[in-house]
Amino acid sequence: MTRNQYKRKLDGKLVGQPAYVTRKPYLLSTLLECAVCSGPVWATKRTGTRAQPRYYYVCTTHRTRGDRLCGNALAAPMERLDAAVLAAMARQVLTPDLVDDVVHRVVELRTAARTHQATARPRLESDLRRTQGELRRYAEAIAISGPLPALLEAIRTREQRRGELEEQIRRHGDSAWADAWQPDELRRKIQARVDDWLGLFTRGQEEQAREMVLRPLLARRIVLTPRVTPAGRFYKFDALLSFDALVTGLIGAGDRRVVTVVPPG
Repeated sequence: MTRNQYKRKLDGKLVGQPAYVTRKPYLLSTLLECAVCSGPVWATKRTGTRAQPRYYYVCTTHRTRGDRLCGNALAAPMERLDAAVLAAMARQVLTPDLVDDVVHRVVELRTAARTHQATARPRLESDLRRTQGELRRYAEAIAISGPLPALLEAIRTREQRRGELEEQIRRHGDSAWADAWQPDELRRKIQARVDDWLGLFTRGQEEQAREMVLRPLLARRIVLTPRVTPAGRFYKFDALLSFDALVTGLIGAGDRRVVTVVPPG
């Protein structure tokens, strides 16, 4: 089956300011990219004589190499960018229409899979009968000629092939696997997963949100684009998201077709 991969955009903006900083990893560290130089943006700390230390996200290339390689000196306050990204995820991405899009795409794949099954199972069963016949003939040859290395190797490869064919046939007839594709049941499972992810945002569980939601969903790093206007300075951020993690484990263990299920953007 041709691999189809649809993407959805994540975007927003955040007011920033220049800062002199030192590195400290947090929620979005390693997940951010500078639009000016395509280098990483890391979390760093700014200290002052009268204020508590505050953390910012700053272009690493500019901080370490200066304007010569990247002129982006804009810093984003960590707590504000973290909150803005999570809010955009909740408002733009993890929404009811996303669940509907994913379910619709899975149903499309299931329809294509059923069409494929109509011809695949008879072919697999024919291949299995042929492999079993070859195993019988090799066993007869060993009984006559003895356990020659070439015959033993031929049996080993046929045994492996027989196991693969039997597993494929079993999966074609696995009703439990087929039930997982039912739209209502799938919608319930996906919505439950989305609710769990949103709960991580509202409960402030940033480490879990990073590893369970942001990192799996990002098809590439979030791009920070500095903007300077008469109204002020801010970062615009955007990203492409892939929704493999939203369905992984919900439809048939080991079914690689569903790994590419992501909704149209």
